[in-house]
Amino acid sequence: CSSDLSKAVELKPGQLEANLALGVAYEHPNNPADAEKSYAAAVKIDPKNFDAHLSLGRVLLAEKKAAEAESQFRAAVDLQFGSPDAHLGLAQSLTLQNKTDAAADEMKKYSALRPNDPAAQLEQASLLAKAGKDDEALAALDAAAAGSKTPESEQALRLRVTILFHKKDYASMVPVLQKLVAIAPNNLD
Repeated sequence: CSSDLSKAVELKPGQLEANLALGVAYEHPNNPADAEKSYAAAVKIDPKNFDAHLSLGRVLLAEKKAAEAESQFRAAVDLQFGSPDAHLGLAQSLTLQNKTDAAADEMKKYSALRPNDPAAQLEQASLLAKAGKDDEALAALDAAAAGSKTPESEQALRLRVTILFHKKDYASMVPVLQKLVAIAPNNLD
C-alpha cells in the first residue's frame, strides 16, 4: 500500500492528499522518518492545512523532537483553536522541553475542551504542581474528583499527598493518606 502511495507522490508530488495518506501509511507500521517527510511535504504544499501540521507534530513528538513538534502544534492551534488534540500535543511537546508553566496552560485549555477526561485533569494537576501552582493543582484534582463517578485513583491521591506535603498542610494529608492506605495497602513507597 505504501509503495503505491509512494509512486503516486512521485508522479504528483504537489498533491496534498497523497502526501497525507503516505504519511499515515508510514506512521502506522512505525516508520516515523518517512512519515515525517510525507507530512513535512504536505505542510509545504499547504501551510494552512490543519491535519498536515497536527500529523507532523504528532510524528515529531513520537521521535522526541519536542521543539519541532511544538512549532507544528502551535501552527495547528493557530489554524483551529478549538482542537483538543492540538492543545494536547502542544502541552506534551512543552512538557518534554520542561516548559512547565506553558504546558500547564495548554493542559488547562485541553481540559476545558474535554472536561470529562480525568486523565487530562490529572495531567493538568501534575503540571500545575510541577510549576509550583499548588492551589491550582488542588483545584484541578478537586474538579476531576467532582466530575468522576469513581473514587480518586491511587495516582491522584499520591499527587494530592505530595501537594499537601509541599504546602505543609499535614492535617489535610491525614484523610488522603487513609484513603491511599485503603486502596493500596501494599504500595506505600
